[in-house]
Amino acid sequence: MRNGLKPQGGIYKATGRPISARVAHLWTLADGKVTRFEPFVDSHTVQLAIADQ
Repeated sequence: MRNGLKPQGGIYKATGRPISARVAHLWTLADGKVTRFEPFVDSHTVQLAIADQ
């Protein structure tokens, strides 16, 4: 099993607010092949960017 952590960002078009969230990728490998991929996003920072405040 391997993992990776990276920042990801952009602009949410509906509000014009920038989004900057950390994303973790969890990869499960068997016999040299990917058998499962799970992305995890810091949803709180995304929610703040898309909230209509």
